[in-house]
Amino acid sequence: AGATRASITAHFALSGNLADVSAKEGAQETAVTLVGLLVGSYLFAPLVGESAPAVWTAFALLTALHVYANWQGVGCLALLWLNRHRAVLASRDWAASAAPPSDAPPEALSPAALSRLERPWGPFLSSLQGPRLGARLPHLCASAEDVCALRDAFAGERYWLRLDPAGRAHVMLSAAADGEDALRALLHSALCAGASGGAAGAGGALPL
Repeated sequence: AGATRASITAHFALSGNLADVSAKEGAQETAVTLVGLLVGSYLFAPLVGESAPAVWTAFALLTALHVYANWQGVGCLALLWLNRHRAVLASRDWAASAAPPSDAPPEALSPAALSRLERPWGPFLSSLQGPRLGARLPHLCASAEDVCALRDAFAGERYWLRLDPAGRAHVMLSAAADGEDALRALLHSALCAGASGGAAGAGGALPL
């Protein structure tokens, strides 16, 4: 929660005034919490009384409303940076726009369009089904011949990539790899996953 709040606060600090924005956000949160306590004490307490079922029902409904409001509020933010899930969404859309029969050059999603694609359960599904960044060598290679093949295919790159029989990409990054290499690997994974047949099928990968 703290890391998420820091990212959102940095998003609003457009003039480098991160400390000022953070202080104002803290003051507003304190005021809203105080108003919530007063409203809950003087309005809702007489309604639910001392009935345990009524208290738990009100708690469940208000918690669901709180989560939904947070979801809608965060969904309105057009964040300008990529985390793992946002990078996977962007790379899949880019690969889909580059697939035949389209002759137009592929275009990247805008931050606002990318935000509209996000779902609360998206990161969890990406961790189960999406490209696996930071895979170990045994996940890519079963023999010395596989190692030599990937070394030749990805000569000059700072990552190796291969699809497993289920079509999930496994990416091994070198120690010198940076964010650009990781994004390049995700784009490559999306192209391989969208391709059909040939070396881009299960167990293969195409040099980008």
